[in-house]
Amino acid sequence: MKQLLAWCGQPLIEHIERVGDIAAGREEAIKTVAEAVKAKLCRELDIELLERELYSTYAALAARLSIDNELVRRLAGVAGYFHDIGKAIGAYQSRFPSDKCGDCKGVSLAGHEVWSAWIAYFAVRESPDLKKEKSEVFARIIAMAVALHHSARRSIDDVVLDAVHVRPTLDDLDLMFELARAGLERYGLSFSQAAKAAARYHLLRFYDITALREKLLSTDPAPAELLVHVITTADNLDAVLNRCNGRIAYVLKPLLRGRRENAVKGPDPKAP
Repeated sequence: MKQLLAWCGQPLIEHIERVGDIAAGREEAIKTVAEAVKAKLCRELDIELLERELYSTYAALAARLSIDNELVRRLAGVAGYFHDIGKAIGAYQSRFPSDKCGDCKGVSLAGHEVWSAWIAYFAVRESPDLKKEKSEVFARIIAMAVALHHSARRSIDDVVLDAVHVRPTLDDLDLMFELARAGLERYGLSFSQAAKAAARYHLLRFYDITALREKLLSTDPAPAELLVHVITTADNLDAVLNRCNGRIAYVLKPLLRGRRENAVKGPDPKAP
């Protein structure tokens, strides 16, 4: 199978696994990005601050959803892992330059986050390890967080419109659910074939994901916004390993300590 990409030169599976692991607060993943920050940004990642942010978010979610912190961490890992699964769709993969060192300037993967959310919704909803009355709630919250992980201020309508121009094939669906199975199992949840069957039926009957819009619009946005913060933090940290540049350094500035002469400079905040 051709290697799947998250971006030019960035393997998709490595990316979603690491983002999921950071989102779940896994020590090894955080250590890996801390080393990358030191090597590439010439700064120190404030691990204590990062963990404090993650754990306070877990606690807020646990209180809001009436579940324990450990389950929240696992669900955060699932959300982080699923955030880019939609990029596995062939229509998106075909947009990357054939040369692995090619330039991704001008490449658009708009809408991938909604297809990612679509897969996450079915996978989480049908997991036999989650109580049925809770699984629908968890599925909607994770789907909303994934759909909005590029900007929590975008509307659901905006992101759904981005996605309707791309339709996955049944082969794409099979591939994404292979990834979905691995993602759930990575964070201690079982996968059910019912998820794949439901998604296949939905795809064949409705042709697009606009039906997901209604579910997301009826979902409490507050827990999803907390998860968006976790996903975007993890995503930005992982970017240091593959797409390190001044903008990444600028975005991560609150989590960085120290400065060295060779540090990557962020954009001038006063620049137009």
